[in-house]
Amino acid sequence: MIAIVLTLCMVLTMNSAVFATTVAPSTAGTYDYVALGASQTTGYGAETGTAYPDQLKAQLASTGKTVNLTNQAMANMRAEEVRMLLDDTYKGDSYTAKMFAGGLDKQRAATKAAVKNAELITVEVGMNNFGVFALQQIISGGTLFDTNLEGIA
Repeated sequence: MIAIVLTLCMVLTMNSAVFATTVAPSTAGTYDYVALGASQTTGYGAETGTAYPDQLKAQLASTGKTVNLTNQAMANMRAEEVRMLLDDTYKGDSYTAKMFAGGLDKQRAATKAAVKNAELITVEVGMNNFGVFALQQIISGGTLFDTNLEGIA
């Protein structure tokens, strides 16, 4: 059984809320854990080994569990890039094309293989989507903010 832990970035407070389901251990007693997301997942600006996937791995290890962590996160990733890694039919946009310039097939294959075998998956996306939206607001003089909140997602 694959459990998915979804981390939602709370736009107003810049905090994260984590929602989890029960994780069933593999028959070998080891959890294969895949982290997908952006800079919060890679630990940008944090000391090595202190990103939240590392902390979750350490917490599980402290209960006697063996955890193999595969961190497939990339700085600046949006929901579109996560979808592109998991959906062969999704073509993305011009930003997505730049994110994977010359390496999409290899990155997609590695991500899909890791996810296929995972007992635990975390996904942290959304802040970069909001950042793009906020930039559009600045460029447009703020005309989109009060008329089209659906554009954030």
